[in-house]
Amino acid sequence: CLYFCECRYRPPLLWGASGHIQTAYNVLVGHVFVPSPVGDRQSLSTPDGSTVTYDLYQPQHPTASSLFFLLCPGIGNCSETFYIRSFVHYLLSNGHNVAVLNHVGTLTDVPVTGNRLFTYGGTGDLAAVFEDLLSRHPSSQWVLVGFSLGANIGVRFIGERVHWRSHFLCAVSVCQGYDPNQSSGMTETNDITITSQDTLQSLLSRVGLTEHMELFQSNEIDLEALLLMSDKDFSEIGLPQAAQTTLMNSLGRRTPSAVREEGVASSAADQGDGRGFPSGSRQQEDSL
Repeated sequence: CLYFCECRYRPPLLWGASGHIQTAYNVLVGHVFVPSPVGDRQSLSTPDGSTVTYDLYQPQHPTASSLFFLLCPGIGNCSETFYIRSFVHYLLSNGHNVAVLNHVGTLTDVPVTGNRLFTYGGTGDLAAVFEDLLSRHPSSQWVLVGFSLGANIGVRFIGERVHWRSHFLCAVSVCQGYDPNQSSGMTETNDITITSQDTLQSLLSRVGLTEHMELFQSNEIDLEALLLMSDKDFSEIGLPQAAQTTLMNSLGRRTPSAVREEGVASSAADQGDGRGFPSGSRQQEDSL
């Protein structure tokens, strides 16, 4: 637009002068006067025994151009989170329908019936929710909005479920997180490790893991199978090399890669000077 190119933008003196003012306002006011839209909670059972829920909201005054928004919240969040409630209220006030996925383990009044919580990139729960929504509203047009962790899930969902793409007008990724495998090496310094551990502990408390520990304590880990895992097995579950080494060291074992590297080094040492003599034998021969 030529107008914006020719004119210098001047932010409002108070509100737009500093982002700190907006942050302070959101903390002091935004968390006090938060709308509480009322939705219809639906519950689904997955093949692994988990209970997945979502909240469905309908506007008071729908229009012919009303869309369906499917929201995938960030890590540890659900339809009861402040920013999700505010966004749902905004969409409803504009006449749109909204469905919000509740990540497994984030609702205090919904029991965890399986042996898992939500995962970083798993799209199974979102797929189950959309399949149920599609059976209820087969001709609707959808907009997928993901926040942070939910953005990772949403983008992957659109990429994997090719047969459902025609139902979506677009997908919006808000503050999508980084690749955990590539960024895991950056957390190995002492300061960052302490910070990340505190953050993880706070997160686990927020999602209510301590309230559901009895579901996980009965699932014993097969250490023998773990020790027999190959590099391919580790890569299939997405475990980075640094994490493999830490895990195996804690068990008093070495990773498959380390064992192979040691075997190659030992074989090279046994070949000695290339004439078939082990290095130790060659030294004894020279001494004689």
